[in-house]
Amino acid sequence: MKKIVFTIALAFISMSGFAQTADEAAAINKWIDVYAQLNETKDWNKMVEQAADCQKEAPSWEWLDYYLGLAYFNLGNYVNTLNEMTDFISQIDTVSAAFMIRANAYVKEKDFNAALQDYNHVLKLKPSDVNALIELANLSLAQGDNDGYVANLTEVLKVEPTNAEVLTNRGSAYAKSSKFEEAVADFAAAIAVKPTADLYINRAKVNFTMKTDASFEAAINDCNEAEKLGMNDMDLYTLRLACNQSVKNYANMVKDYDKMLEIGGENINIILGRGVAKFQMNDFKGAVADMNIVIAQDPKNIKAYQVRATSKTKLKDTAGAQADAAKIKELQGGK
Repeated sequence: MKKIVFTIALAFISMSGFAQTADEAAAINKWIDVYAQLNETKDWNKMVEQAADCQKEAPSWEWLDYYLGLAYFNLGNYVNTLNEMTDFISQIDTVSAAFMIRANAYVKEKDFNAALQDYNHVLKLKPSDVNALIELANLSLAQGDNDGYVANLTEVLKVEPTNAEVLTNRGSAYAKSSKFEEAVADFAAAIAVKPTADLYINRAKVNFTMKTDASFEAAINDCNEAEKLGMNDMDLYTLRLACNQSVKNYANMVKDYDKMLEIGGENINIILGRGVAKFQMNDFKGAVADMNIVIAQDPKNIKAYQVRATSKTKLKDTAGAQADAAKIKELQGGK
């Protein structure tokens, strides 16, 4: 789940409301402009550097604490973030962003109970605030509460039902809990919003895990869609290979092995697997050819001799099969 980048866009009309003199009001307005510009440029270090001058010229400006908390958070100083935001909240307790930033700082400091209170306070100020709900979900995840993670993501989806990232994350959480049908449904909803190769592969993995003929076929289709969208890696072909093996589609297994060899170069284990698949689809000449390659590189590979011997028998090459059988016996120690 993506984290919030903290900047602010606030109306500053009321910020000088407590100025006692025209000079102080002018000073506050000056620093409002300064910090608004620093916030826009995300110059967090300068925010901190300017604080002493700001405090000297506009000592009653409460928002300096807010800006310092903002700056310290983005600089990774979470203890100072907590101190500054707590000072600000003690003066103004109606700014949801202050509670949000402090909550995230509490998370960084692993004070999850305090973070929970602040996130809930954000929701009191801004019911159905998506960022707060997402951070509550992240908090559940950080604590290993997968069910809580799902529950909070579900609340997000009540507000943003087509949020593809949230659908994807909930789908992954469902899969982790072995709620495979729910996971497939979430990935399908995310694909409907924004189809990507990764989403198809995620759904394919869940379908494969369900281990039914229908789910294997669904996983193969998802792998095909990912391939159409440009995915071309070993993970895709390994997954599709396993699915094709499960449904005994040996011809397509051979194609997957071919793709794997294109990507990874010559690998005798892949060639051995391809040769076995060729044997299973009754391509005995192809099986012999692949076993020849394996044996040339690994002359003690018993499995390769076994497949080649059986293939030669099918091809009625009795002498060749007997020679391979003798070699197998030799490699097995004469047994």
